[in-house]
Amino acid sequence: MLRVAGAVVLIVLGLRAWHAAWRGVPKADEPTHPASRAGWWGSFTEGLLVMLANPKAAVFMVVFYPQFVPPGRPLFTTTAVLAVLQVALECVLYLSVATVVARAGAWLRKPRIRRRLEAVTGTVLIGSGMRVAIIQ
Repeated sequence: MLRVAGAVVLIVLGLRAWHAAWRGVPKADEPTHPASRAGWWGSFTEGLLVMLANPKAAVFMVVFYPQFVPPGRPLFTTTAVLAVLQVALECVLYLSVATVVARAGAWLRKPRIRRRLEAVTGTVLIGSGMRVAIIQ
């Protein structure tokens, strides 16, 4: 049941992306979503709260990291150091991605580019949904 529901969601999202590509996307100067009043600090705080409310990262660290602790070393301290290292690396990665996307923003907002991105995204989503539905 979950597999079928996931396939349907992927296909619907793909069809919506195709629809957006065919009907055209808003011009570069037209807002596609309401502007945030919170600014960058509000966005950062919202992202931080979402991450803190997601227990998957903590569960991953508790389950996965202990196998890398050398014998005779303190389990909690070594696991905590590995967790801090992972968080630092992910911060650098995500800030780099955000910087690249921000710099590419004007190019990505061009109607021709956006239509192509929507078409490619729709194709990938529909293909993924069909694969999920067909593969057992």
